[in-house]
Amino acid sequence: MTKVRLVLVTDKPIIREGIANLLKSEPEIKIVAKCSHVDESIKAVKLYKANVVLVDTTLCDGAISDIASSIQNTSPSTRIIALTDPQKVSSFFPAILSGFTGFISKDCSFNNLIDAISLTSDGWLVIDPSLTKLAIQALVHQHMRMYQANPERLPLLSRQELKILSLMVQCDSNRELATALCSTENTVKVHIRNILRKLGARNRREAIICAIEHGFATCEKQLISKN
Repeated sequence: MTKVRLVLVTDKPIIREGIANLLKSEPEIKIVAKCSHVDESIKAVKLYKANVVLVDTTLCDGAISDIASSIQNTSPSTRIIALTDPQKVSSFFPAILSGFTGFISKDCSFNNLIDAISLTSDGWLVIDPSLTKLAIQALVHQHMRMYQANPERLPLLSRQELKILSLMVQCDSNRELATALCSTENTVKVHIRNILRKLGARNRREAIICAIEHGFATCEKQLISKN
């Protein structure tokens, strides 16, 4: 009995046919569909009850995170392997952060590919040794993102807090802020504490970066006008 029902997804015919020919001799792996785009692969997963999907991360017709989400919504038990270029970090990071359970380099050997498909089918998390460094970088990146200020929370700030955040970009100390606001340092500290809490920022530096990177000058005018 075939152990793995595999859907292969890549918009590059040479990769698609090359992998299909390599896997012909493997009795425990059957390619049930060869797809060139995401929508086709989702239908194939459902139709053939595929338990593994091998996705080329350079696929051009959809974001990697969207592919993972669509497959998982269609078949939660299906495992997803990323076939990735170790030199292209931009395509690898979204894959490891969005639910893929296998990560294979396009430079891997045939035997490593077979092992990765089999182990992933059995429920293991598989990472090609050549991709270990990228995997660690992606996890560190995700960890750092968890503690960054969230620009979507800017509307939660009051008019006064928006004004103070704007001044935080220009002033180096609470004393300067207090002088600019004709207030006390203690009052400024309370406002800053509330700003950090609302934005989910660990410190004022993160709040300031959030303000600068997301066009705070424009946002400030828009948000203040609504209060």
